[in-house]
Order: sequence, then structure tokens, then C-alpha cells
Amino acid sequence: MIAETCSVLRRKANFSDSDLFNIIEELEEQCHVITLETVQMKAACNLREKYNFSFWDSLIVSCSLAASIKILYSEDMQHGLIIENQLTILNPFL
Repeated sequence: MIAETCSVLRRKANFSDSDLFNIIEELEEQCHVITLETVQMKAACNLREKYNFSFWDSLIVSCSLAASIKILYSEDMQHGLIIENQLTILNPFL
């Protein structure tokens, strides 16, 4: 999620608003951006209950499923977990 990316970059890497603006523009130009809607939020609630994800992780997974993503790279979720027979979580640091 772009909002989560910006939040982390601002908090942990001290990126300026100008830097974040440029990153948002690059993501918008180079990626297929999924708009978060209530259908993804509802799905996130079900995923959270089923997989015990954090709130933000469940939203990321929900949007990934909606976009038919096959692989989600995350160091925060269980490496190798397959969600809904569609999405595989991989830790890129292993």
C-alpha cells in the first residue's frame, strides 16, 4: 500500500514530503494501483480472523488478492504461507 510505504519511509528513513511525493508519482506511473474500497476492507476483516494478520497486513493481503497478485514479499508475515490458494507470502530476506 502506498500509504504504508510512505509512512515507513517518513518514520524510519526520514524522507521529506517532496521525496514522498516523487515516490507516489513513480508508483502511480509504473504500477497498477488498486484503490482501497469497502469490499477489500470487508475481505481484510475475514482474512484477519482466518490468518491472524495485523490490521495493515490484512489490508495489504486483501488488495493483493483483488489485484490477482501471485507473490507478496514481506518480512512481517509467515514465509511460504499460501493464502486462498492464490497468493504466496515470501520473505525476501531469507
